[in-house]
Amino acid sequence: MSISHQALAAMADFIRQHENFLLITHDRPDGDALGSLLAMARTLNRHGKKATSILTADLPERYQFLETDESLIIVGKNITWDTLPAADALLIVDTGSREQLESYLPLLETFSGPLAIIDHHSYCNLHPRLQLIDTQSPSAGLIVAQLLEHLTWLDDATVADFIFIALATDTGWFSYNNTNADCFTWAAKLIQLGANDRTIYEKLFLSDSPARFRLIARALCSADLRCNDRLVAMTLTQDDFRECGAGQAHTENIIDQASRLKTMLVSILFVEQPGGVVRISMRSKPPFDVHAFASRFGGGGHARASGMRIVGPLDDVRKNILKELESAVESADGRI
Repeated sequence: MSISHQALAAMADFIRQHENFLLITHDRPDGDALGSLLAMARTLNRHGKKATSILTADLPERYQFLETDESLIIVGKNITWDTLPAADALLIVDTGSREQLESYLPLLETFSGPLAIIDHHSYCNLHPRLQLIDTQSPSAGLIVAQLLEHLTWLDDATVADFIFIALATDTGWFSYNNTNADCFTWAAKLIQLGANDRTIYEKLFLSDSPARFRLIARALCSADLRCNDRLVAMTLTQDDFRECGAGQAHTENIIDQASRLKTMLVSILFVEQPGGVVRISMRSKPPFDVHAFASRFGGGGHARASGMRIVGPLDDVRKNILKELESAVESADGRI
């Protein structure tokens, strides 16, 4: 990881200079987003600050065991935008993309204080006073961990749990291509601080609901292998969700099922959403860069994991994207 001492010191100064924080993350938060959010909020509250974590929808089923954290509020459920706690700083974790913060626009468009971002994605179209960015980090949670260590505030078992969740989910329990030696060093350090790795594994990876289990089966049954089995395309329709009794949150990481195929170079999952929108997730193995491909259609993410949203009928979107993707896969080296 490549965060400079100066960058950590600047963000630490920002934290010390403010007292009341609102913390947010991207829509449809995953484990890295939630773990980073809750780790920051709990630490700030334990060290004399006032921090409130804000979500705009109920926690996804997979993460409902985190709902007991007292810093967490859900706009529209137990508070409104007009009744948020007063704050003199806004902190965003795991994204710098306005498009990924659509549900937070009432806050972003009215908040007059300084904004800071902690993230491991390169794309940012906000205007923060300060950014702590490391695109080489496997998770935003590890950037949070380094910041808390710099502040000498990394001293709580529950915070260690939150950061471990962030790290474990964004590396696929240390199996994705972004896993490096730092991941294992930090995993050991977090366990020494009190993170309960076994309980976390059971809650995250051995607790699927029947609805999610059925949805995974539907996705696998839809698998369409192309380009000599190097391209795997899966599709989930609105009918699939209704018949499985599942919701959009149940799709998290279903795309990773395709990575088990030995010949797979790139996989893509088309998810039909209400309102004529298709959400697309992509995964790849070297040398194929799915971030470069997704950016052609207004999406992005990482070289091995990216996504996009396209307005249009599912069949048309699927046909057009697969035509372009097949051409890219058939190219000499898979680069865009």
